Amino acid sequence: MTRLITAFLFITILIYGSSCSNCTTKTVQCPAYNSANFAAWFPYHDSEHVVFKTSSGIADTLFIQTVTLSGAYVMKGVGYTSASCVGSANIAAPSSGPSAHNIYLTLQDIHLYSGSSSTTITFDSVIINAVTISDTGLALQPTTATYQHWVSRFALATNFNGKLYDSLQKIYTADVSSAAIAGMDTLYLAKNYGIIGYSSYPSHTIWSIQ
Repeated sequence: MTRLITAFLFITILIYGSSCSNCTTKTVQCPAYNSANFAAWFPYHDSEHVVFKTSSGIADTLFIQTVTLSGAYVMKGVGYTSASCVGSANIAAPSSGPSAHNIYLTLQDIHLYSGSSSTTITFDSVIINAVTISDTGLALQPTTATYQHWVSRFALATNFNGKLYDSLQKIYTADVSSAAIAGMDTLYLAKNYGIIGYSSYPSHTIWSIQ
């Protein structure tokens, strides 16, 4: 009888030990955020001032307070893999910039190493949601009831306000009747320059980078 009990305990330990071989605590080295497309389309740095003006000379200032990229880190836990890692980039440009007229920007780009990503940009109170930042700029979320009706147009070698840009993206609203677009209704981005202009609704006044 003693031998039967001993044999049963041995088999039980063997079964449960094998089934929990993946339940041990794992250590995963997660890399720092590194996106060439983010660096190209939003090439800002801390304490940077970007000035925009209308054709009549009225100025707005975008004050980049901080640009924060997540660093490398270590995860410890059960079942973690490299796909569990998350990297993020954040730009903060508050409306309390040091100018009489100022605009503000917040941008968050999140990469999950499982393959998913999301990008949200808030500019002058208007929110634009994107799937990611690609080689052609912001890859916008498909239009749904949740997301405002934004349209993207990408062009090479395009002139804007008298300057030629190699890669330019124009993001504008397709629903001009919506009260939600009060404020900025068109955003112009250029690769290696960032935001180069925008226009406001309903006046459609264009503000261009100086």
